[in-house]
Amino acid sequence: MVSSAADAGKVGLVARDALTIAMVGTRGVPARYGGFETAVEEIGSRLVRRGHHVRVYCRAGAARPPLDEYLGMELVTRGGRCAPAPWRP
Repeated sequence: MVSSAADAGKVGLVARDALTIAMVGTRGVPARYGGFETAVEEIGSRLVRRGHHVRVYCRAGAARPPLDEYLGMELVTRGGRCAPAPWRP
């Protein structure tokens, strides 16, 4: 029997009701920059191991060559450093 959430991660339990989780506000993964990217990589990969679907929105050019998946996380590349949001009427 698992007694805590920490123990659940150690034994690789799968979430009963898997979630789709989006992670934004980062340059992207793999982490090559700073603490926030490292946190996204660590938290995202651990959520994947627990059975959740993790989608990370990355800045264009963050990974060379561009990746579609990393450590089980789906990577979505959008825009560039200062890409404006698309205009919608």
